[in-house]
This record gives sequence, structure tokens and C-alpha cells, in this order.
Amino acid sequence: TSSRTAFQGAAPTSAINFGELSPRSPLNIAEGAGEFAPADKARFYRMARRSATETAAVLDVLAVLGLADAQRFVAVRALLLRITAMLTAMVLKLGSSSSGSGSGSGSGST
Repeated sequence: TSSRTAFQGAAPTSAINFGELSPRSPLNIAEGAGEFAPADKARFYRMARRSATETAAVLDVLAVLGLADAQRFVAVRALLLRITAMLTAMVLKLGSSSSGSGSGSGSGST
């Protein structure tokens, strides 16, 4: 089930904004997987983690506004939490402290 369908009856702008956020995490994960240097991999995984947490925040806002189907909200939010936990573990395993690039709110986050 597409994460976009979690917003039954959502205003078109809300659904579009969520749809624009959600593809960034898998694209950054794929880009990180194509890197060889651990610091480069970690940088992309950190960007993917930020995108996943940003998507979760948008999901929370839509839920507060009453635009999210309750059952699908729980499923999508649980998946986002699992993705964020996985990315955190991957970054920590790669020892991301060796490179300061890509941390914080620099490129890759809006």
C-alpha cells in the first residue's frame, strides 16, 4: 500500500507535499550504497535519516489536522520509525564521526 493513501480525504496540497518528501530517503540510501568510502556512505545515510524524520513530522502534522486515516497512519509511522532506527544503526556502524561533512542541517535538508 502506498504511503500516499494514508491520507484518505486529504487536501490535495497535503498529499502532494507528503509525496514529495517520501522518495528522498530511498534515493539517498541508494546513493550511499553506491559509495565505497565509509564517510561518504554515512553522509548519505544521515541525509536519508533526516528525510525520514522530516516525513514523519509531516505525517504527524497531517494527523493533527485530521487528514490521516488512523489505521494507515499507525502503519506508516511505524515503518518510518523502523527506517530511522535502521539508518541510525548504519551510520553508527560506519563511524560517522570521522567526517564532519553532511551533518547538521546543511545540504540535503530543507
